[in-house]
Amino acid sequence: MTLVSVTEGEDKPLKYPTIFNSADVAVITKVDLAEAAEFDALTANKNIQSVRPGMPVLRVSAKTGEGMDELLRFLASRVAESRPGGAGNQLALHIDERLQTSRQSSFQSCE
Repeated sequence: MTLVSVTEGEDKPLKYPTIFNSADVAVITKVDLAEAAEFDALTANKNIQSVRPGMPVLRVSAKTGEGMDELLRFLASRVAESRPGGAGNQLALHIDERLQTSRQSSFQSCE
């Protein structure tokens, strides 16, 4: 996994191609700051794909929660794949249950 903060710029994949070639996914962080940092997500994705074609790209913001569910599911799936005997699957189920509970709590607080 390679993390790219919007404050680092869209050209990070071009400057450091080795870290992108050795990762399975790119995670663009601090997306809530993209406008202020004048970050161009399309250019960033194009640069990531030019270095590592087909690489999945996730966008997250710890501040707003955007993309966090997808990131957690990705991590859980990787753990599930790496652990024999179903231990990883149990973790993935636990994370999914926590996400459901979190969503329900968030929805109820908005009512």
